[in-house]
Formats: sequence, structure tokens, C-alpha cells
Amino acid sequence: MTDLSALKLHLRLDADDTSEDTLLEAKLAAATAMARAYTGTSRTGPVRDEAILKIAAELYENREADAAPVEALRLLDPFRNWTFG
Repeated sequence: MTDLSALKLHLRLDADDTSEDTLLEAKLAAATAMARAYTGTSRTGPVRDEAILKIAAELYENREADAAPVEALRLLDPFRNWTFG
């Protein structure tokens, strides 16, 4: 599962600096929700975690972002629950 320390490492932020932890936690929660909504599942794994980090990083670095980056969606595509009918 992706956590705050993994996100800080991904963003190359100082692990000891807690000044933006609340914001980072919110971005991580939003990214996790976006991944769940896109795939239709809460399954975990290293590829899904990487996608969540990419989404969270985009939301953090681009505060006006409202969509997941294409690279993250490509990582999540194999995990989507497809329904036809």
C-alpha cells in the first residue's frame, strides 16, 4: 500500500519536513480514490502503487489538476474491471 513516506520519497521531499503532510495525505487519498474509480477495484500491488504515486504527484505539483496523468492510467489499464452489456 502506498503511504506518506513513499510519496515523499517519490516527490524527493525531506522526510523530516512535516509542514505539508496534511496536503500530501489529501493528495494521496484523492489519488487512491481516482485509481479505485478507474479500475473498479481496490486491489493492491506494486504497479497500482506506482500509478497512485504518479497521480498524487501530479495533484501535488499541479494544484489545478483534475485528472490522472496518462502514464498512470496506462499502468492501471490491466487492472480495470471491464463490463459489456
